[in-house]
Amino acid sequence: MVWIYYDFYIRSGIREKTYDNFIKHLRRQDFFFVAATLLSNNNADNLVGKRNVSRILDVEGPVQFNDNYYRVKIGGMQYYGAGCVSRDLIKSTDEDGNAYELPRLNAVSKQIGEGFEKVIKNTRYYKEYRLSDKPVPRDILIEYGNVINIELKGFDEVKAVLKHRLFDTDAQLRTCAKYVDYLYNNYAVHHLNDSICRKLLFDHTTEAEMVIDIPNDLKLIADEWEIVIGRMYFTTGLEMLWKPMLERINSPKTKTEWIEDILDFSSFSFNINDPLADAVTSCIYDFKTREAMISKSRSGKQSETSVEDGLKLLFSVYNWLAHRPDFGDAERYLFFGNDSNSISLKTFMNTIDDYMGRPLLDFIIFIMDKWIIDQHYNTAFEKLFYNVDGFFYEIIDGKYLKRHSFYIDFQGNRMIQLMNVMKDLDMLKQ
Repeated sequence: MVWIYYDFYIRSGIREKTYDNFIKHLRRQDFFFVAATLLSNNNADNLVGKRNVSRILDVEGPVQFNDNYYRVKIGGMQYYGAGCVSRDLIKSTDEDGNAYELPRLNAVSKQIGEGFEKVIKNTRYYKEYRLSDKPVPRDILIEYGNVINIELKGFDEVKAVLKHRLFDTDAQLRTCAKYVDYLYNNYAVHHLNDSICRKLLFDHTTEAEMVIDIPNDLKLIADEWEIVIGRMYFTTGLEMLWKPMLERINSPKTKTEWIEDILDFSSFSFNINDPLADAVTSCIYDFKTREAMISKSRSGKQSETSVEDGLKLLFSVYNWLAHRPDFGDAERYLFFGNDSNSISLKTFMNTIDDYMGRPLLDFIIFIMDKWIIDQHYNTAFEKLFYNVDGFFYEIIDGKYLKRHSFYIDFQGNRMIQLMNVMKDLDMLKQ
């Protein structure tokens, strides 16, 4: 993407440097990058737009640019614009902080653009087709694909600049990279996905299959990630309550009727009139048990035990993270959310402490009332200011009615992308 900016400003010959002209240039380069990758059988993992482009490639003969290959205006590059700005690879504002209509080049983007150009400039695509509207013969795209690739093989100069820009200027990212390197070289963690991340970063000190010995210089970052994953589990626990609740308002109900209905529908192995403490102390689970409860809730029809499974997950997070003197400076992550009108882990833990001697039923009603129904309203209402309608229910004359169904999903884990970037920049031995 940085090279496309460079090419647009320096090499394209396009006089009017407008946003629309840039998008036109970007979409052509993006389309043929995807086409070249597919035709040359390069690694296409994480490549956006490949499904539509592959259909276009099914038609024999030279490949004509098809602007319908991707709906989003900025094409498959949509995910990288913010990253280019935040890493200062392109310049989005002037010295007074005023936003440019179109980001501009800085010293880094010029260096990256020049290094990228050196590698691809001798291809026939670059010399003959890059700036034209002509269809591109397949052999020329295959030649191009043998040079340009998503892993930046052969782009050593560019990789050196990116490595410096990403890691030498960001202490937190550098420490995360050190954590990935430690897992990669000492525990053969050569691949990450969301599930592996949850297991390694949350249960790393207890899982029988892999107890990870965290060195002192990585303890802080390990603790911070442990809390981050704990917050993901906390959010999922609330979602496991929200999903069956939403299914119970297919007919209009007041808030009280709604909560009473879901409680009547649910069955509990706990006595919900006993103190909350009795239920909390029994909910200590390993990774497999937690994940099985989540998987059960994510798939299939909601059952009478769905609410209890959500509560069990919440209680297990409390048991794992609450009152941990070993967290030290990482404890600040427990407060995340307090400044954004969401529920922090610290608020969650303090609330459980406050309710410990009260009936479990009181806590369930509080969660459903304040942390699910009201919190959803507050969050969805805020989104209206950004022209986003996020309401899953509507309220008519004080009664609630479902608008959409809800599907449980985990937030993506950035450590996955970090490991991929480190591999691409030759920072991990493969």
